[in-house]
Amino acid sequence: MILEPLVNNSLQFELRNRDMKNKKEKSKSERIFSKRKESLELNKKTGEKKGVKINLYFVILLIFLIGIVAGSITFRVFIEDASVREMIVEKFNIVENHKLTNSEILKESLFRNIKILLIFWFVGISVVGAPLLVLLCFYKGFTTAFVISSFLLKFGFIKGNIYIFEKLFLYYLFLILTIILLTVSSVKVMINVLKYKKDICLELVRHSIFTILGLIFMIISSLIETKLL
Repeated sequence: MILEPLVNNSLQFELRNRDMKNKKEKSKSERIFSKRKESLELNKKTGEKKGVKINLYFVILLIFLIGIVAGSITFRVFIEDASVREMIVEKFNIVENHKLTNSEILKESLFRNIKILLIFWFVGISVVGAPLLVLLCFYKGFTTAFVISSFLLKFGFIKGNIYIFEKLFLYYLFLILTIILLTVSSVKVMINVLKYKKDICLELVRHSIFTILGLIFMIISSLIETKLL
């Protein structure tokens, strides 16, 4: 009888210890599960952001390429008319006869490229103007196809491609890179401000930084056009 309370106490103590251990293990497993869940959610969000970023560049590039295809098809339709072909060749002859100095070409090229850059920057900071820039991206693809097709018509397929690769490839590479970069940046400003409610000032600063980077690309493009680089 004397030992019975002691035994009961020891059993109760042991049970309490087991309960505490079980609670600790349970809370530990819950913490581990919670951390894993948070980690998975974070990875998912990061993956979604990366996916959106990659998708934006892909979509804008695709729109530009659609513009090139549309421009090429339209050019082919136009040149079926003999008068249009003659007009294009005549314009080439006028340009060849009216030769400009490198400084004049540089001024004209910088003015044209900086004007494009300012349009993309100004429309981009308007937040809701991104769709207009997407259309401008399509238009630049369209006009690029017209220019390239005109050279192919003037010089022939082989000589025209050689001329385009030697004279125009790097120029259009930097120009297209700038247009796609600024279009994506403008679309991101719109998405981040309207959808994710991010600070508009930070987004405008980020877009302005991309515009400065675009300005560097545009200057390089103009220098290449005037054969100064």
